[in-house]
Amino acid sequence: MEYTLFYVNGGLGKNILATALLPYIKEKYDNKIVVVASWIEPFKEHPLVDKFFKATSTFNIYDDIVKKAIILKSEPYDSHYFIHKQKNLITSWLYQLNLIDNKTTIDPQPFVTKAQQIILDTINEQFETIEKPFLIQPFGGTIFNNETAYQKSFEQTRNMSESFLAKAIDKIKENYTPVIIQSKPHRSFHNAINANLNEYQLVQLASFGYPALLIDSSMQHAYAAFNNPATVIWSGTSPDLLGYRLHKNIRVNNCLEPECHRPYSFLGDMLDNHQTWQCPYGKTCQDHDINLVIKSF
Repeated sequence: MEYTLFYVNGGLGKNILATALLPYIKEKYDNKIVVVASWIEPFKEHPLVDKFFKATSTFNIYDDIVKKAIILKSEPYDSHYFIHKQKNLITSWLYQLNLIDNKTTIDPQPFVTKAQQIILDTINEQFETIEKPFLIQPFGGTIFNNETAYQKSFEQTRNMSESFLAKAIDKIKENYTPVIIQSKPHRSFHNAINANLNEYQLVQLASFGYPALLIDSSMQHAYAAFNNPATVIWSGTSPDLLGYRLHKNIRVNNCLEPECHRPYSFLGDMLDNHQTWQCPYGKTCQDHDINLVIKSF
């Protein structure tokens, strides 16, 4: 076969994480790697990627590529290794695609190519006027197109609680300038400024290595991809399964079902009204001690 086609769905963080599989794909098949992804930003200018396509615009590649390709398409969240064996998501994905032996123990890292200087300059122009920027990503995968959407973001267990976010901004402001990382459209926060960047620029922002307080979402993967450590707080999900040893991972295990990984199991955790599973324990995993978190910096 001339190509190996690697299909990646999901959010921006999962697509960044997927870059960790590319060296193993290349080693096993030694073909030209074509990526079809829901987010193409992590694959731009990657040295192992020959072509990449956004998943919504691949209707014209069947004859030219698909018929000449080995197809790698699987959902690692559904993997036996991830659900039952409690293996890290990257490792589970490698096992699932038979890229490594399932008895092999590894610690793979994602890798994103640093953008061309003109892109980095546009980021630097915004940040060079900010005194001691400190990045905060309070939410993952949320577009605040109205007040209801904003309030519902706090219902997602992995996100920062509204009270914790307010405390974090106030504490960080004592020594830094808090900069909020979020998807567009942006929402203003008291005592903090917004990073007015698109998704590709946000990924590349991680290459600057500014101090950061993150959650289980895209920026913790981006920081790992550029080998820059950050502080990551975990609520509901586990750094053992979805995180990196590079980071300072802070977890709260005072729940009856700690790190339950719900409602992010993607395996039918839905109620009759099509809403996701609701925590019955009061989301105690979100009760992070702000002083402990600040000490980690």
